[in-house]
Amino acid sequence: MLNPKEIQRVVLNTPEKEVALVLSEGGWHMTSPEDKPIENVVAEKLIGQLVNLKAAAFSEEAFAVDVEDARYKISLRLQNDHLRVLLVGGLNKDGLHYAQNGEQEVTYLITPEVLDSIFETDF
Repeated sequence: MLNPKEIQRVVLNTPEKEVALVLSEGGWHMTSPEDKPIENVVAEKLIGQLVNLKAAAFSEEAFAVDVEDARYKISLRLQNDHLRVLLVGGLNKDGLHYAQNGEQEVTYLITPEVLDSIFETDF
């Protein structure tokens, strides 16, 4: 499990937009799509959602989420400069999104509601 205090940068990508947040000495700062400071409580809530992200299930299907076909991409840069990436693809027959962590060969299933709560954060 990730330690939220180790996260230095968060990037949320969809085909339509990118939101990038960076931790600096003064707190959290948005660098994309616009350059502005954001409230620490907003960034900390988002990071809490990301580090506590739970899969609804594991996929029985052998399914790879390709970087170019990903509908969502969540990137976390840690203090040790390590990068964690979660790629989220299309829906399965039960309406759950396929998702893969770049470091594991396990395909998770995530509810659309969980993704909406992350990607609809108001900065």
